Amino acid sequence: MSGVTDPTEEYFKNGLWAWVTDQWKKLIGDAAGHLQVDVVESGLPTGAATSANQTAMLTALQLIDDLRAALSTVATDSLDVQLDGQTADVEVKQTTAADLTPGVMGWDGSAWRKLPLLWGYSDRYSEKESEDNVAAGTHYLSFTAVPEGEVWVITAYTAYCMTANPSSLRLGVIQGGIELFLAQQIPTVAGVLLPMTGQLVLRKDDYLRAGFLSCALNDDIRAFACGYKMKVAE
Repeated sequence: MSGVTDPTEEYFKNGLWAWVTDQWKKLIGDAAGHLQVDVVESGLPTGAATSANQTAMLTALQLIDDLRAALSTVATDSLDVQLDGQTADVEVKQTTAADLTPGVMGWDGSAWRKLPLLWGYSDRYSEKESEDNVAAGTHYLSFTAVPEGEVWVITAYTAYCMTANPSSLRLGVIQGGIELFLAQQIPTVAGVLLPMTGQLVLRKDDYLRAGFLSCALNDDIRAFACGYKMKVAE
């Protein structure tokens, strides 16, 4: 028998033998008689679910589970997020129709609410109205009405007549279809301004109107106003 030189030798008497290439080899067993098998090369493909790979996967899954447990919206259709140290723009979308009202919205801790009007500036305002050589009688100079989506703040408003013929001058404003008188000059003084300063807030469809009562023929009348405009959501 190739590989065995002396059948009487001790190692040949007992054991399990296997023919390897060109000789007999004695297989190794333990004291209990179990066959010892050494794995020289794994039969598993690369990336197979070994114990090490399973440990890495479990670690990643545990991180996801920890994050889920930390959220206050587990098992719901929404996600509550608290922004700390916000440095980027965030777009907030509301899906509840009742919440989608035009205007500036703010979160009060439990619901979105429309905030009060925020004063701001979008453009300056200035306007001049005049009429020369008027007919005898009472005349009015009407200014531009405030358009939708804007609020105007009038800071100065004045009127005058080049002669002293009108019985009086009036600075008025039309608000909600009602005329309000803000200042009056009685008697009129030729070329002297009837001034008004402060902050007069006008909203959509409001407008200024200066009145010249009992003008004489060919009187020249003037009115001026200035302030600033703001864009607002109606």
